[in-house]
This record gives sequence, C-alpha cells and structure tokens, in this order.
Amino acid sequence: MMTMSSKQVLPLLLLAFFLLVLYAWPGTSGAWAQTPSGQPAAAKPQAGVAAERAATLSLEKEWGIRPVSVRPVAAGLMIYFRYQVVDASRAKRLFDRKIKPVLVDHASKEALSMPTDTKIGALRSSPKTEPVNGKQYFVLFSNPSLRVKKGSTVDVVMGDCRISGLTVE
Repeated sequence: MMTMSSKQVLPLLLLAFFLLVLYAWPGTSGAWAQTPSGQPAAAKPQAGVAAERAATLSLEKEWGIRPVSVRPVAAGLMIYFRYQVVDASRAKRLFDRKIKPVLVDHASKEALSMPTDTKIGALRSSPKTEPVNGKQYFVLFSNPSLRVKKGSTVDVVMGDCRISGLTVE
C-alpha cells in the first residue's frame, strides 16, 4: 500500500481543488452527464431509477438537497461530492461550519474525512451567506488509501443527514 506524507498530499489536494473549480464552474454542468468519450451517459435500469428517485424525493423533502454526483479526482486521491440545493430553508442546517462531512465506503467501511488547510480552510463550498435554491455546492474528501474507486458504493454523512447508496461514477 502506498503512503504519502502530509507535505506530499497537500499540494495534490490544492491542485485538485483548483482544477475542480475550473472544470465544474457553473455553466459546465453538461460535462457531468457525459462519459469520458464525450457520449451521453447510459440510461439506468428502470427498477433502480424508481427506488433512487423515491430516496431523492425523501432527501429533498427532509433536507432540501439533491445529490448530483460522486467522482474520484486528482488521480483518485480525492472524492468529489456535488449536490444541489432545492429548498434553501431546509438545506441551511447542512451549512453549519461545525458539521464535518464524512464519506463512508460500503466495502471497506473506511470513513473519509474532508481535508482542511491552515490557510484556505475546509475544502468544501459553504457560503457565508444563506444557501441559494438551484445552486450546486461540493465537498472534497481525502482518499489517500485509494480504496474508494469508480463503481464503489458510498454514503455521505453531513451531521444528521445521511445520503445512502451513492455510486462513485
């Protein structure tokens, strides 16, 4: 297993963060729905779609957010979770800076935390003002062991909110 010191990981995390911001800037959301070849992503089986839609509606009703994607970035050293606010008044509870999001891998039971830097702080987008309906936000999770990969099933936990059964794209 490859191990890296914090001095080696920090520059990679910062590079990944800035590349993500450039790539995922508003107006480029169409890139998320395509495969690496540029073709549209394949449709999901109907039974899975119905169950996933019911879970998403429940999440939207209780917490005011909708998961958009979970992807590995920075050569797999980080996992990028993106979500959209659909009800700002309900989602406001998740934007408390005291809440430390965690990503839990189903296979290894490993809990990935959100990296922080002494100069720029936590690597997540959480506004100093109120959340905005329709706007997308993100959280980056450190994955130094590279156990979480494409196809992994994960849960994202933000305070009392648990988003279960997400598949890493």
